Amino acid sequence: SDFRVNNVSDAVLNMPMCPTANSTEAKDYSTNGFNGLLSNTVMNVTDGYCTAWFDNSTSYIDTSITSNEFFNGSSNDGFTISAWIKPDSGGETGEGRVVEMDTAGDGSNGFVYFISGGNNNIYLQINAGTQRSSAGNSIIDGDGNWYHVLVTVNSSAFVQHYVNGVASGTGGTTGALSGITTTNALRIGNRAGATDRTFDGGIRNVKILDRTLLADEAREDFLNNTVLLSDAVAYYG
Repeated sequence: SDFRVNNVSDAVLNMPMCPTANSTEAKDYSTNGFNGLLSNTVMNVTDGYCTAWFDNSTSYIDTSITSNEFFNGSSNDGFTISAWIKPDSGGETGEGRVVEMDTAGDGSNGFVYFISGGNNNIYLQINAGTQRSSAGNSIIDGDGNWYHVLVTVNSSAFVQHYVNGVASGTGGTTGALSGITTTNALRIGNRAGATDRTFDGGIRNVKILDRTLLADEAREDFLNNTVLLSDAVAYYG
């Protein structure tokens, strides 16, 4: 699939989590060819859905997104991250990463999107700013369920979480988008540049868009209706 406006693609990355002939590659189906590199990550079809599985130890997928302009407000007014996740535990050290692009584990010079095993919820942090989370017990690791998680960040760094299509937690500001300056590759399932915060379980349908979705659009994304999703930076689904 692709995301187009007036028949022009605005997807920077479009990478289904499906097996290919190259077992070390996650293929990007956008016009950019930003293929990802798998490390100790298995991709297969589970219950009819393409899924990437992370081992709570060393797994990750390095995307080819290194430009910070998709996130720092220089060419957009915010961004959105969404994914389906099945956490078998809280992940390595109880803070399994869904997506991270920064220079340290606290989102320094970038951002980090991670689950908390202790609080059973999910956090976003930009440039070491305030961690903003979904409601407590909104994501129960190890219960065998898949959760649709989505977070929006507007140009004022105001964060709003959604779980299964419904707003979750109290929104608030984190670090300024202008602080996203890293050119480290965006990584799925682990810390950027390290392997000590590995996700434990399955991740599928990761999407990153260069605008903030509205509440009804977040609901549509949960319902798998991509008609409104026309500003994809990355799509792993």
